[in-house]
Amino acid sequence: MNKLLQRSSFVNKTFVLVMLVFLIGGFVKESNAQNRPETMSESDSFFARRDSILKETDNGSVYITRDRTSELYDRFTRINVDLIEFNEVFDDEFIGELLSHGTSNFKHLKNELIRGDWCPLYYYEGQFYVYAPSDWMYNQQLMITDSVVYKVCCVDPDMILIENYRVSSEGIVKFALCDYSGSRTNSSIQFLDTNQTIALWSYHDDNGAVLSYELKVRADSVREYDMIVNDCGDQKCFREFIAELSDYEAVLERFSIR
Repeated sequence: MNKLLQRSSFVNKTFVLVMLVFLIGGFVKESNAQNRPETMSESDSFFARRDSILKETDNGSVYITRDRTSELYDRFTRINVDLIEFNEVFDDEFIGELLSHGTSNFKHLKNELIRGDWCPLYYYEGQFYVYAPSDWMYNQQLMITDSVVYKVCCVDPDMILIENYRVSSEGIVKFALCDYSGSRTNSSIQFLDTNQTIALWSYHDDNGAVLSYELKVRADSVREYDMIVNDCGDQKCFREFIAELSDYEAVLERFSIR
């Protein structure tokens, strides 16, 4: 009889334990499901921690991550590696054609103020963010030397000649660029912080009218900013979120730039 009671007690305890495991497993599964869109399978995962969801899509979501340890930040700091991969594009023939249009022959300019690696920066609802696109082709980075600007991206990397450079009394950097086709662009850079790590770049026509703006941040400072991620798992999203992040009028107003 005692053995029978002991066995019955063991079975009851085992049943209770199994039910607890089942209930806990279901709770964890439900919690995980709340952290991913319904259209994503359980085998999918996001590329970074989703701290604030901006938009759900059919295949993923656009979200803000404040996890500065995320490996996605490394994509902004490998400019030199990318450039080495693209060096075969800039052969002697390319350089010869570039110099045939330029008025300078790789001048060694004293442009320490802007020299280095730069990444895109965006302004959204009053805050600066870096942006991790679904397609990294949209992440065009720059490397500036004492004589050229390298555009580093997944397609059509470019080398652009710096023809002149000066700094105005207001601290605005102004320079002229000439590309492989002979097209010329006048550009200016206005720093927005005292450490000169973020800047508003503007491109002008021959009459000085602004054609477009871009925000840039030095590559070694990207981890100082939260990141907006357009994440559709292993597939590319239908569209990027860049248009929503390009509120340059708000930037001009905040920093009283006209």
